[in-house]
Amino acid sequence: MGITEHEKQLIEKYTQEAFQLPRDEAIKKITMAYKHAQEMGNQFTIRACATNLGAMYISSGRKEDAEKGLKYLDEARPPDGCADCASNGDLFFNMGLAYEVLKSYKRANDYFEKAWNEYKKERDNLSMEIDTLKRLIKACSMRKKSAEVIRWYITLEETCQKALQPLERLQAMVKRISLQRFLKEDYSEGLNECCKEVDNLLLNDPTSVPNEYLVKVAVLLTQSRLTEHAKKYLEVAQERFEMEDEDSLEQAVVLQNLGTICYYQSQWKHSATYHSDAAKIFKKYSSLQFSSRSPILSKTAKLCLGQCLASQALALVKMESLDDARLKFLEALNMAKESDDQENKWQLEEVLGAVHFRLAVYDCDIPKPVMSDSARPLSKLQLENMEKSIMFYKEALADQAKLLKDTSSVQDRILKKLILVQTFKETSQKILSLQGLDHANLHLNEHQG
Repeated sequence: MGITEHEKQLIEKYTQEAFQLPRDEAIKKITMAYKHAQEMGNQFTIRACATNLGAMYISSGRKEDAEKGLKYLDEARPPDGCADCASNGDLFFNMGLAYEVLKSYKRANDYFEKAWNEYKKERDNLSMEIDTLKRLIKACSMRKKSAEVIRWYITLEETCQKALQPLERLQAMVKRISLQRFLKEDYSEGLNECCKEVDNLLLNDPTSVPNEYLVKVAVLLTQSRLTEHAKKYLEVAQERFEMEDEDSLEQAVVLQNLGTICYYQSQWKHSATYHSDAAKIFKKYSSLQFSSRSPILSKTAKLCLGQCLASQALALVKMESLDDARLKFLEALNMAKESDDQENKWQLEEVLGAVHFRLAVYDCDIPKPVMSDSARPLSKLQLENMEKSIMFYKEALADQAKLLKDTSSVQDRILKKLILVQTFKETSQKILSLQGLDHANLHLNEHQG
């Protein structure tokens, strides 16, 4: 049956009004349009209204609404081989969304892929191609299909390039490289391409790359020990942060990574300073006052604070400031306890065992080891450091054993250190300084890097 111009205008009026209203009211309006179209018997208009009604139900994100929406979308399917508009992309996309809400990710994946193929036919709908590719990545991620996720990320990068959306492309590259790194795959080519994109953007407009992207790329570079390039991006970000009135967590992350880079470059003093500055910001955000406003961010800040303190301590060890390093390691251990960070807790206990052993090798009256092969009685301070070394190694053994994983090699390592320290302490409470120093240095060197 045909449809008059008046009826067509009436249905369009209901539909246009609907999209200006809250969802529940919009559904009422579109339902009116849908019923009116049914009365007129025009199949094209019925399908158009059913598509809008289905999409509106699905947008609630509720399972029961998604099921209702699917029923309308099934009714909206045109005859095989036909399309009511440029393509059936929107129809299949909405069906994918419905199955995503229902957590049926395999079916969601199938419909998103159909939608993507339909949008490609349109040639000029790159924005929907991009949205659909992001949904495909999510569906594959939920199904733990890593190879497919990487493949779709590469397609997304290519599509963003066509759409002249360099920041979207950069974001996709960072996520893809992070996944490849996690999977222990080669990502060097992708990282080089990522750097080219950032360099081109900075060259054309130094303000075009947000700090968020600079930091993410810099972190990947730092993890790959490509420190010079990483340092360049972080310094750009840091210059911007210095112009802001208030310190932010993002600035703390930049300082933390600059500290890590300086450590890799053997610039111990700079490393300690950067980590110290980062720790001050993390400490502010981990405070009780901030915790009441944002508990999750506060907990993250506390974990990062512990990492910064430990990294600062490692730099101080390299500078031979052992007692300062000891205090920072103790602060980091307290943070690990407060954050219930069991993995870092035992590692910090192990390194504190090594620090106290190294301190015990030093004569208590002078700041350098006694360079003699003759046996000397342990001073009171040396004896205290030996006892603390033994205590921390024992705590590290006990805490590491609580973790439910096969770590017999780690247990063996800590146990050997513990036995060695006990042997030095118990041999008539005397120590061979040169031999003890060699062992103490070996213990500490295991924690560098």
